[in-house]
Amino acid sequence: MIIPCFNAAETLGACLDALLERSQVLPNEIIVVDDASQDRSVAVASRSGVELVTAEVNAGPGVTRNLGAARAGGEVLVFVDADVAVAPDALGRLACHFAEDPGCTAVIGSYDKEPEARNPVSEYRNLLHHYVHQQAPEQASHFWTGLGAVRKSTFDAIGGFDVAEFGRAMEDIELGYRLRDAGYPIRLDRTVQGKHLRRWSFGSMARTDLFLRAIPWTRLILTHEEMPSDFSLGWGQRVSVAMAWLLLSALLAALVWPQALLVMPPALGLFIGVNLDFFRFLRTRRGWARALAAVPLHWFYHFNSGLGFILGAIGCGWQRLKARLRVRPSPR
Repeated sequence: MIIPCFNAAETLGACLDALLERSQVLPNEIIVVDDASQDRSVAVASRSGVELVTAEVNAGPGVTRNLGAARAGGEVLVFVDADVAVAPDALGRLACHFAEDPGCTAVIGSYDKEPEARNPVSEYRNLLHHYVHQQAPEQASHFWTGLGAVRKSTFDAIGGFDVAEFGRAMEDIELGYRLRDAGYPIRLDRTVQGKHLRRWSFGSMARTDLFLRAIPWTRLILTHEEMPSDFSLGWGQRVSVAMAWLLLSALLAALVWPQALLVMPPALGLFIGVNLDFFRFLRTRRGWARALAAVPLHWFYHFNSGLGFILGAIGCGWQRLKARLRVRPSPR
C-alpha cells in the first residue's frame, strides 16, 4: 500500500484509520511517502503499522509513488491517495482479482457516492467522478492512483511512473496508456470504492481541472495521437464541451448581434439532454435543489475542459515547432 502525501494532514489520518482499523483485509505494508510537506503530515503518518518515507524536496506525486514502489515488498502495488478512505471490503476485492486470475495486471476502483464534504461544489465534483467511473466500461484505457493496484513486476517492467514528462500531473493516466500499449489490460471494478475526503472550492476545482487535468491530459493525448472514448472523454462529454463554448459564444455575440441569443435555447437543451442521466443521478442523491445548482457548475466544468484542451494543444504545437527549429540544418 503506497500513499503519497503533500500537506495532507487534514485527511491523512482518516485515510490511515480506514486501512488500519476498518479494512476487512489488513494490508501487508503501508508506505506513506511525504513529499516535503509543510504541515503536520509527517506527525500524522508517524504511527504503528506505517512505514514513513520523507523526501527532502517537493518533487511531485509521480516521484513519491515511484519511491514508495521501490520500497514495497509485495507482488501487487496498491496505490491510494491521502484524501481517500477505502471501503472495508475494497482491499479484499482487489486481492481477489489478482489471486483468481494470474493474467490480471491492473485494477482500478471508484469513489463512493457519499462524499465527505457536503458543500455544493464538493458534492458536485466528487459525485461527478463517481458517476463517470460507474458508467465507464470494465476495460479501462488508463490507470487511476486514487484507488488502484498493479502487479509490481509489470510496473517495474514498464519503468514505473514517467516523472520526466508527467511527474506532477496525470502520471497515472500516462502509466495506463503505456500499460495498454504494452498489452497489459486494466480492469475497472466499480465495487472497489473509497470515500473522497477532499473539500473543493470553486477556485480549487477550476485550477485543478485546468492545470492538473485538462492541459496535461491534452498533451498526453496529442503525444500518443489517440483520444480514448471512455471515462471523461466520451462522446457525451465532447458534445458538452462544444455546447458549453457555444453558449458562451452566443451570449458574447449577442452584445453586438442580438439574434445570436436564438442559438442559446437549443444549445442549452442539447447540453442538458446529453447530461440528463447525470442530473437525474444528482436528484436521487441530493434532491432537486442540488441537481439544479449543479447545472452551471457542470457548464463551467466543460467550458474549463475545453479551455484546457485549447491551451494544451497550443502548448504542444509550440513545443513541436521549437523542436523542429532546433533540428533544422544550418545553411552552408
